[in-house]
Amino acid sequence: MRLKALMGSVLARLNLVPLVVVLTSLAPIGMIWHVTLERAAYEESEAVRQEFLNNANLAAGIEQHTNLTLKNIEQTFNLVEADYRALGSQANPAQSVARGAGSFKHFTYLAVIDTLGRVSAGPDSPVPVNASDRVYFKHHKAVNDSALFIAPPAFGRVSGRWSIHITRRLNAADGSFAGLIVGAVEPAYFANFYLQTDVGEQGTVALVGLDGFVRARRTGKQVSLGQNVIKGELLTMQRTRPEGSLVTDSVIDQVTRYISYKTLADYPLVVAVATAQQEVMTPVKARRDTYYMAASVATATLLAMGGILLWLLHRQQVLQMAARKSEALQRATFNLAAVGIAHISVDGTCIDVNGKLCDMLGHARDGFIGHPVYAHVHPEDRDGYQLFFESLRTSPEQSRPDTVEIRYLHRNGSVVWGLCSVALVLQVDDSASYFIASVLDVTERRQVELSLRERDRQLAASFDYSGIGMALIRLDGSWLKVNRALCRMIGYTEAALLAIPFHDLTLEADRAASVRQCGELLTSGREQFQTELRYRHRQGRIVWVSLTVSVVRDDEGQPAHLVAHVQDITRNKQAEEEIVQLNARLEERVRQRTGQLQIATRELTDFSYSMAHDLRQPLSSIMGFSELLTRELGQQLGERGEHCLTRIKAGVQQIGESTDALLLLVRLSTLQLRWEKVDLSQMAQGLVARRARLEPQRDARVQIQQGLEVTGDPTLLSVVMDNLISNAWKFSSRMDKTIIEIGSEIGSQTGGDNRPVYFVRDQGAGFDMAYIEKLFGNFQRLHSPSEFEGTGIGLASAQRIIMRHGGRIWARSEPGKGATFYFTLGDAPLQPLQPVNEESP
Repeated sequence: MRLKALMGSVLARLNLVPLVVVLTSLAPIGMIWHVTLERAAYEESEAVRQEFLNNANLAAGIEQHTNLTLKNIEQTFNLVEADYRALGSQANPAQSVARGAGSFKHFTYLAVIDTLGRVSAGPDSPVPVNASDRVYFKHHKAVNDSALFIAPPAFGRVSGRWSIHITRRLNAADGSFAGLIVGAVEPAYFANFYLQTDVGEQGTVALVGLDGFVRARRTGKQVSLGQNVIKGELLTMQRTRPEGSLVTDSVIDQVTRYISYKTLADYPLVVAVATAQQEVMTPVKARRDTYYMAASVATATLLAMGGILLWLLHRQQVLQMAARKSEALQRATFNLAAVGIAHISVDGTCIDVNGKLCDMLGHARDGFIGHPVYAHVHPEDRDGYQLFFESLRTSPEQSRPDTVEIRYLHRNGSVVWGLCSVALVLQVDDSASYFIASVLDVTERRQVELSLRERDRQLAASFDYSGIGMALIRLDGSWLKVNRALCRMIGYTEAALLAIPFHDLTLEADRAASVRQCGELLTSGREQFQTELRYRHRQGRIVWVSLTVSVVRDDEGQPAHLVAHVQDITRNKQAEEEIVQLNARLEERVRQRTGQLQIATRELTDFSYSMAHDLRQPLSSIMGFSELLTRELGQQLGERGEHCLTRIKAGVQQIGESTDALLLLVRLSTLQLRWEKVDLSQMAQGLVARRARLEPQRDARVQIQQGLEVTGDPTLLSVVMDNLISNAWKFSSRMDKTIIEIGSEIGSQTGGDNRPVYFVRDQGAGFDMAYIEKLFGNFQRLHSPSEFEGTGIGLASAQRIIMRHGGRIWARSEPGKGATFYFTLGDAPLQPLQPVNEESP
C-alpha cells in the first residue's frame, strides 16, 4: 500500500509538468494578443479624434465665411432700403448694389416687394410676379423684426433656377408692414466655396437651416439642396449644444460619417463638415489586419513549440514509467525501496546495499560490500560524515533516525547530492548492532535551486541593464531599487538618486497630479496607471517621460510596493513641436488667402470714414443754427423753446460721440498689431495721475501692482487700460472714497493653467450680474445717462482689443459693492502677419 501511494504521488507531480508547459505557452500568447488589440483600439480612437479635430477646424472656417457673406448681404439691403425710401418705385436695387463699395455682388435676383406681394422696385419681368404665397413673405408679414430670413431653397418662377431667397422686412413709419427686400442667391455660391475643402469622395460639407432644410450640400463633387433633415441626429444634438461632434448615419444617403458642426451666432444656420467612416477607417483597418497577422504567426509559433515540448515530456514520462515497471518486477525486500539503502557496521564497513543506491552512485554491489562507506563520500564532507556516525554510535539512546545532507562521489566522478537518514539498530542488550542509512538523491533539487539562483541573478541583470528606466518604490515614496537606465536618463548616480524621494524628481507643475494618481492607485484597486510628465535632469534641463506605475500586492491583497517603468519621450515631444511649426507654416498659407478679406475690410473702413465725414457737416449745421437761434431770439424762446434747443444740441452731441465711437471700433478692428513689451503698471500710473489732476478734490486711493509686464500693442492696450480705469473712476464718483486696485493673479480664473489674469477692481456702484450678457455690447449701458455719462462703447472696444490679442475679458460684480474686470492676453505670434498689398495678385 505504501508503494502504491508513493507511485501515485510521483505520478501526480509529473502530471503537473504538462500543465505548467501549457500555461507557459498561453501566457505570452495572451500578452501578444492583449498588446495587439490595445494597439488596434488606440489607433482607431486616435484616427476618430484627429478626424473630429480636422472637421471642426473646417467647420469654423466655413462658418466665418458664411457669417461674413450674410453680414455683407445685410449691408447691401441697407443701401437698397435707403434708396427705396428716397426714390420709391423709381429705385433701382441693381444700381444700389453697384454704387456700394462693399455690396454683395452675387444676387441672381434683387427686388423690393410691396405689401401685396408685387414687385415695387426691381428688374423687369416678362410675367407678373407675386410673392404673397412665398414662405418668406408670410414670415415677414407675421413677424415684426429686422432680422434676415433665409428661406429654404425654392424654384424661381422667373429665373427658372433653384435659389436661396434671403429677405428682410420693411416697416412703415408707424411700424406696420411696408413690404420686404428679397435677394436670390444660387446655392452654387456656397457649394463652390465648399469645393475648396477636401473631405473625401463620400465626405460632405453642408449649410443647414434650423428649420431642417438643407440650403447647400456638397458630397464629393456632387452638389445638392433642399433635403429635410429635421429628424436627423445633427439638429437633435444642436438644440442642446451650438457646436460639437458626433457619429451618425446620414438621413439622406445612410452613410455613416464623423460630423463636426458649428452654429452661426447671428443666423439660424448650422455649418456641418463630415467625413465618411469607411474612408477614415480603411487605412486603420489595413494596419489592424497587419497586426493581427503578425500576432497569429507568433501564436502559431508558440503553440508549435509548446506541442513539441509536451510530446517530449510525454515521451520522457512513458520511458520513466516503463523503467519503473521493469524495476518493480525485480525488486525484493530492500530493493523495492525508492531510495538508496545501506546496512553499515559499527566500524563503518558496508554490509549490504540495494540496487537504488548502486544506481545512484554508479557502483555494483561488490563496489560497496566490504568497503568503508566513507570512501563514497566527497572528501570535503567525509570528516563531518564520520562525526555524524560516531555521535550516533556513542549515544545509543538516540536510536531514532537522524538526517544530514551530504555529497557523494559517483563512479564517473560527478557529485551526487544525497539526503541521508541514519538510524542505529540496537541488540537485545542495547548495544550497537549496525546502522541503517537511506539516501535520497536530491541532486535535481539542488540543481533547481542553483537554477533559481541563476534566474534571480539574470532577473537582477535584466533589471539593471534594461534599456528603459525601472524602479521599485516603497509605499512612502522612497526608492527600493533603481536601474542604470533611469540613472542615466536623469543624470544621477544610483546613490544620489536613492537619496531623493520618488516624487521630487517630477517638475513642480506635474507633481500634484503624479502624487494624486499614485494615491488613487493604492486605494482604488487598479493595477496600474500610465501618464506623461516632466522630470528635472540633474543638469537642470527638462526630460519628458512616459511613466507606467504598477502596484505589487502581498498574499492578502494589500499593496506591498510599486514598480515604475520610465521611458524617455523627449524626442517625441520635440517631434510634436515640429508639427506645431508645420501648423505655423500652414497658417502662413491661410494668411495669404485671407488677403482679399483684408482688402474688403479696408474698403469697409474707408466707407465708414466717408459716412462719418458726410454726417459731420449736417450735424455742424444743426448745432450752428441752434446756437444762432439761442443768440438771436434770446428771451423770446421761452422755457419750452430753450428746453427743445438744449435737447437738439444734446442729440447732435450724442450722434457725434456715437459716430466717433463707431470710427474707433472700425479702427480697432483694422489696426495692425505691434507686439512689443508693455509695462501695464507704468501705463496705469500715468492714466490715474491724469484723472487725479482733472479732479483734485476726489479722495482717491489707487493701488497698482508693480511689474505688470506683458507683450502686445502699446496703443491698443492703452485704450483698454484707459477704458477700465475710466469706468472704475466714473462709477466710484458717488462714493465717499474712490478705492481702485490694479494687479494680477495666477490661474485662479482660468482653470489653473498658470496664465496671468490682470484685473481692475473698484468699490463703486457695481451692477447686477443678470445683465452680464449686455455688458460688452455696442452702445449697451447698464446705468442711465442721468446717473453716469458715457457712450456705451468703451467696454465693447476693450473686448475687441483683448480678443485681437488672443485673450478674453470678463467681469464680476454686485450692486453697491463694486466691480472687478478681469482679462488675459495670448502669446505673441512667432512671426506676425504682414498686411497684404492691395496691388498683389
